[in-house]
Amino acid sequence: MRHTMEYTIDELALLPGCACYAYGVADVEYTVAPAEPDVGIMRPYIDDLCITGIALDGIDMSDPGRQLDSTEPLYKLIEAALFRDDALSHACLEHYEGGGAWDE
Repeated sequence: MRHTMEYTIDELALLPGCACYAYGVADVEYTVAPAEPDVGIMRPYIDDLCITGIALDGIDMSDPGRQLDSTEPLYKLIEAALFRDDALSHACLEHYEGGGAWDE
């Protein structure tokens, strides 16, 4: 079963070592694979993680921000930064285990 969640992007470093950050939200879809104790995977894990949309926050309260198109280079840069570490996968697993996936 596919689940969806909104992931908050907060001070996401776009490039390692650079002081260039993104703020906003990413729409995420994922599935949860069952534990596989016979191969050493003792708990369910996130499989087939996909970012379906990215919206950036505005620079001040009067700026509504904007939705990025998936063909924009900035979208691709933010997407790559989100997949750079395990934070997004961990957030999806917490969403699933915390019952958020059942509220859909």
